[in-house]
Amino acid sequence: MATGLCIAAAAITAAEIERLDNLPDAANETVDADGCQFKAGHTGRHAWLAQVQDGGENTTGWWVMWDAPAGTDPSTYEIVSAPFCEEPDPDGIWTCEHPAAHEGPHRFD
Repeated sequence: MATGLCIAAAAITAAEIERLDNLPDAANETVDADGCQFKAGHTGRHAWLAQVQDGGENTTGWWVMWDAPAGTDPSTYEIVSAPFCEEPDPDGIWTCEHPAAHEGPHRFD
């Protein structure tokens, strides 16, 4: 598997940014475009974290996900809510922070 992050990227609309920024307990300012946060050569869909709803123990991530090959413009994508993967790192300090049930390695692998 290649090293570094995947080079795939996607952009969302101004209306989608407004919707995400206006979620109850929205924790971030949503950006209009970003790259896939998985490692280069990963399997499955591409994803980047667009917003976090900080509900205490019920924190939810809002992910932009798409299937287009890296280096091409995704013609379709979806914005989905999902809890975070809670797999701890080997030292037990951090958790993965990818969407739950993601394919491929954890963020710290």
